[in-house]
Amino acid sequence: THMLHSGQDSIRNGRFEISFVVPFDIQFSNQKGRLVFYAHDDVLKAEANGHSEAFTLGGISTDGANDKQGPKIYAYLNNEDFQDGGTVNAQPFFVAHLEDASGINVSGNGVGHDLELCIDGNPQHTYNLNEHYTGEFGNFTQGTVSFSIPTLSPGAHTLTFRAWDVLNNTSQTTLHFVVDEEYKPQLLQLSATQNPA
Repeated sequence: THMLHSGQDSIRNGRFEISFVVPFDIQFSNQKGRLVFYAHDDVLKAEANGHSEAFTLGGISTDGANDKQGPKIYAYLNNEDFQDGGTVNAQPFFVAHLEDASGINVSGNGVGHDLELCIDGNPQHTYNLNEHYTGEFGNFTQGTVSFSIPTLSPGAHTLTFRAWDVLNNTSQTTLHFVVDEEYKPQLLQLSATQNPA
């Protein structure tokens, strides 16, 4: 069983609508799929859930077939002020904002079609980040990957991040950085919100 899409949107007048492009990497079984729904109302303190299996998985639509471009990627370490070649701590926080008209592939069905982060070209330091992707609220074409990189040795490193859209177009980006074990974050502002934050 593989998840083909996870999305969020608001309910308006008791109804909601979610659109997305089904990845090419599905198993064309012509068997039933499953939609699972969950909703909550913070004002009424109410929850609702349900599911539907009233559809099959199979067939190909020609809509969107003209998309030959991979996802747009904007990546950085720790914060948006990061400059390529900059200095970071030993466990930097990787963030990539992704956008693609057809949607980002996080299904895990296609071999090699995962969101993948590779440190220094080392297969032992290559990470599948599919589960670290969060789609933009109400918009299947955008989302963010967030991942805390395991401890790195001091000195110069590179990372390469690759992403695929659901039509199997790919893009990648590379960042250069220097790890300094003594590097400390600078807190410019701290605020708290209601629990859970």
